[in-house]
Amino acid sequence: MKFNALSFLFLFPIFAFTQYEVDADDSLSEEPKVDLYELKKKIYVGGDLSMRFGNLTYIYAAPLVGFEFYKNLSVGLTGIYQYVRINNFGSVITEGTFGGGAFVRYRPIEFLLFQTEFDILNSVNYTSAPGKRINFSHLCSGGGYAGSLGDRAYYNVMLMYDLSMTQT
Repeated sequence: MKFNALSFLFLFPIFAFTQYEVDADDSLSEEPKVDLYELKKKIYVGGDLSMRFGNLTYIYAAPLVGFEFYKNLSVGLTGIYQYVRINNFGSVITEGTFGGGAFVRYRPIEFLLFQTEFDILNSVNYTSAPGKRINFSHLCSGGGYAGSLGDRAYYNVMLMYDLSMTQT
């Protein structure tokens, strides 16, 4: 009895009805189109660049890319490189630090900016194992002023506090 009922279901075609009707112009195989212009408007790039030359040479570069995923709220990634060379009466000390991080930025009004960032850096260890390199992380948070330089450019001045600073 069970076999006959089951075979009965497979012998007859099953009809299905949907609420969507396919027109001649519609194509179900096309992928949804992404508006690249709208996507480009939400992406921003920038960074920090500082240099000083002389007995103390200091070079700092930190490019960043961000994406505004909600009105005035964005996330981004940054790369960091810092080079220091000190020439002290013939004795030369050279050190390079590099790494990267991620940030979350919020602009509640046009000129006000709040940011939290987490970075992982690789540098020379001067405390427990001099001369060897170590990885360390830090979490910073703060706010500042964002000024406009036209329609598509702006600058910011921020005061950040290192939340992960520990005293030893």
